[in-house]
Amino acid sequence: MKRIKILLFLMYIMGIYEVGNAQSIILGPDTLCLGNTMQLSTSVKNASSYYWGFCSAYLNYIPTGSSIVAGTGLNAPSSIVMGKQGVDYFVFVVNTNGTREVIRYDFGNSLAGAPLAVNLGDFGGKIPVGAKGFELINTGGNWYGFLCGGTGAASNLVRFDFGNSLSNTPTLVDLGDIAGTLQNPQDLSFFYEANSWHAFTNNGFTGNLLRLDFASGINAAPTLVDLGNPGTLSFPTGLNMIFDGTDWHVFAVNRFSQTLSRLDFGNSLMNPFVEVNLGNLGSLLSAPRDIILIKDCGQYYGYITNEANNTVTMVTFDNTLNVLSANDLTNFGGFKGPGYLTRMLRDRDNVFAFTANNQDNSISRISYNSCTLSSMANSNLQSPPAYTYTTPGLYNVFIAIDEGLPTMQVDCKLITVLPKPLIEVSNDTLICQRDTILLVANGQGLYSNVWSPVYNTRPPYDTTSILIAPQEDYRYN
Repeated sequence: MKRIKILLFLMYIMGIYEVGNAQSIILGPDTLCLGNTMQLSTSVKNASSYYWGFCSAYLNYIPTGSSIVAGTGLNAPSSIVMGKQGVDYFVFVVNTNGTREVIRYDFGNSLAGAPLAVNLGDFGGKIPVGAKGFELINTGGNWYGFLCGGTGAASNLVRFDFGNSLSNTPTLVDLGDIAGTLQNPQDLSFFYEANSWHAFTNNGFTGNLLRLDFASGINAAPTLVDLGNPGTLSFPTGLNMIFDGTDWHVFAVNRFSQTLSRLDFGNSLMNPFVEVNLGNLGSLLSAPRDIILIKDCGQYYGYITNEANNTVTMVTFDNTLNVLSANDLTNFGGFKGPGYLTRMLRDRDNVFAFTANNQDNSISRISYNSCTLSSMANSNLQSPPAYTYTTPGLYNVFIAIDEGLPTMQVDCKLITVLPKPLIEVSNDTLICQRDTILLVANGQGLYSNVWSPVYNTRPPYDTTSILIAPQEDYRYN
């Protein structure tokens, strides 16, 4: 009888699979084990440019922040808006005290740097008292800014005409109180539908939602439709809208009741709407002022400024825009009476937003920054080389194709990096020739075990155990 010594080596292979997404332009696996390489490609061929970021900002983490004391005439700032023209970024802030100037911050090609502040003046005293909502739009090659504000019947909407560049000093057109209907308007949110521009605003004390229709063109006076108060809008301030792929929704923060409302419009923002009050999010809202929403890598996020306790509340939504979780991000950005927020803007691998601090005359930058845990930070190739991650975790891969062109496309893919598993295997042992033995490999969190070679073994070969019947000395891995 001949004895055969079985030498055991186990090769771990974590489950690597691809999540089906017909719209994704990033091809490749979304899971790998630490130490293994990742190889990605794109379905878009022969484009003029490619940009891959392999460790881009991931919004499910906690953002960082910093306070910018710009030092050029800020005086109880409130309204704030951000725009990008070409590669340059601009932030505009409106003062509520003094002569109510507009301050422009020129960030150049990076929102992470220190801005240059330019005081654009008070526009002949025509800036609304207690300015609130501020929006920028670009249409027909020209830039326009809209700002609302006022108290009671003395409320108005103004338009800034920038011409073809945000670096121009605009002219101001006072559009008045729009048929006497504006009553302490709190915010503005523009959208384009049915071949014309429209905007939502809201009267503070009545809570009524108002729609402005620019049927005669963006540079003409709008008409106003009073949509009323569906019931629980309680001094709504910040407004922000989002499309879930099928239906439109407008979110409003209620300052008096300290709750969040979702207004459901169905497939058109011109439809009647139904309000759903989402509550006070675990008592995290404290004199809420504004809300912004963003969808990033398949997930919806909301951010709410709380003026009373100088914090920001982060809300995560499911695909039907119901609340999954709400978290107090605390005062991570030097907030001091944070008011209105700019929209979230992704600058390649980083994401930024800004808020104006009414109490200390500053602005705060909210940042999601790229990480440094990939062996390759970025690539400009259509098919980038393989790369690795140095630490287990969740990583966001971002791609931009044909940047700056009408054909520009962007996409992201969430990559899960799992730690190497701890594996227990059968001890080495001796058996007789033509005998059969069961080899076993165990490990917590394993997706699969692959045995090799399969000489004189019985299938299946990808289970935690395998039967072998060797005829001579042989090594099994």
